[in-house]
Amino acid sequence: MRVFYVFNINNGAYQLFNKNSYYLYNILNEIRSMDKKYACYANNLFFSICKSFDKDKLNMKIFIDNHNVYQYSKTNNTHIYNDLYLGEESTMIINKLFIKIQTNKDNNYFFKILNNDYMFAIDFYNEDFFFLNDIKALL
Repeated sequence: MRVFYVFNINNGAYQLFNKNSYYLYNILNEIRSMDKKYACYANNLFFSICKSFDKDKLNMKIFIDNHNVYQYSKTNNTHIYNDLYLGEESTMIINKLFIKIQTNKDNNYFFKILNNDYMFAIDFYNEDFFFLNDIKALL
């Protein structure tokens, strides 16, 4: 099971890191592992790179767009996609600062429905990172 964290990168940081996503991954990884005594610095650094999500609006939009998909369901803020035919089991939780996707597929359903060029996905455990628009270009 893979766990991806999706961040909403602001326009300036996107222009800077679009071709050098490794540096963006390193910065976000450092923020994640930073000591609590540097929380103020980490917070300022995070918001200089990322924008927050409109959690309620995004939850509602995804639900309205997908409520008629047989494999999709939603409980509170957790979106679930369970396709027995393709063998995909994915959950997505939308927070204000990031989206957490747990899945057993590398190319999962939620990557396909998140349609913002500035979304950057990271799997910290497997050190995998990419912009979602890059993965859509491959499909």
